[in-house]
Amino acid sequence: MAHILTHLRWLTDDFGIWQHTKGDEIDWKMGYALDDSARGLIVYLLFGDQERAKVCLDYLVASKVPKGYVGFFDERRKPLDEQSSHDAHALALWALAAAVEHDFYPEEARALIAETDVTEQIEQGYLRTLAYLLLAYCALGDKQQASKVAKKLWTAYQPRLGWFEERLTYANAALPWALIRYYRTFGGTKQQAERLKKTLATLEEYCRIGVIPAPVGNRIWQRIGAVERDIYGQQPIDPGFMVLALVEAYETFQEPAYLQQAREWLEWFHGNNIYQTSLISDKNACGDGLYALPRGVCNNKGAESTIMYVMALHALNRHQPLL
Repeated sequence: MAHILTHLRWLTDDFGIWQHTKGDEIDWKMGYALDDSARGLIVYLLFGDQERAKVCLDYLVASKVPKGYVGFFDERRKPLDEQSSHDAHALALWALAAAVEHDFYPEEARALIAETDVTEQIEQGYLRTLAYLLLAYCALGDKQQASKVAKKLWTAYQPRLGWFEERLTYANAALPWALIRYYRTFGGTKQQAERLKKTLATLEEYCRIGVIPAPVGNRIWQRIGAVERDIYGQQPIDPGFMVLALVEAYETFQEPAYLQQAREWLEWFHGNNIYQTSLISDKNACGDGLYALPRGVCNNKGAESTIMYVMALHALNRHQPLL
């Protein structure tokens, strides 16, 4: 399984994970991003690479500032801002929770969690931020905090749409994934279970061209109820979260169809997409998306794309050995 991490390990130095590449070379000027080292910590823990997991944990420690976390460092390892986005802030907490869950420097991780105030993140209520926080509190087994966040997410749910917003944007499947994880960890109602299944059905309805997986492109977000589709600018973060959500749904509801759908979404990375072209290189680097111009797969292979592919691969491998 070690070869699965070849590209990600190449992007990882003794400070953190380089954010972007230009083709097959690291784009040094883009520096490092908090969300990459946060998700990288989770991946390295899943694969048992403790050396690089420690690099990512140390990056989170170096990023901590009184208001939260530094969002970016430049190529000289100098901070570029005073505070990260809410999403990255929540991803940092999720990564620290994963460290506690894996008993990986738990005292250090717990100390940093204690210093991480998420009051503003919960009050602002950005849905993907809430999803990452919910995954964190589920990992920690903190039902009180998890329930608070889950309630906030459910408040946004619109039964007439079968979704949480008027549009589908990015990282959509993170929302049902987090709520299914909560349901599986702490329990829930029959109505919640049916609504969770409906959210997955909504994503499947709007994120396929015929039977081909086709996540919402980043040029024009998809309005629920609209017939028109803009399929270009597809990002690996979306199929990645679809696999994670569908595997979680299978493990929770024991419906085989979810596992089959998860396999189809993983195959998006390998050519089951609108271009019938693989995004994955022989070093398990993932292209950054599918574009209209230039037509085809993006030649850049950044950290987020590769991390989401590897996370999805690991999740499905628990049930359908792929590695």
